Amino acid sequence: MWAPVGLLPALGLAGLAGIRSERVAHTVLPATAALTIAAGGLGTALHGRGIARKPGGLSEASYNLVTGPPLLAPGSLAMVGAIGLLAAIMRRERW
Repeated sequence: MWAPVGLLPALGLAGLAGIRSERVAHTVLPATAALTIAAGGLGTALHGRGIARKPGGLSEASYNLVTGPPLLAPGSLAMVGAIGLLAAIMRRERW
């Protein structure tokens, strides 16, 4: 639950540092982005499990999706990590 609070600022700082340093862009940014993707995937699984464990389970999915943990929030965290990973593997533009 606290992973996005720590990982998103770290990913942002790694991205900003990657603008200034090619070495950071090839080491720190991909590692931080991969960790963010992993946390997003794990969060999606855990949020889905939380929805399934609510009273009624998946047979009351229309109610439990609204009142349970937000299923799409960790997925958006994983997408932000994927964008960071794509930024890390792209070649730097030469001026």
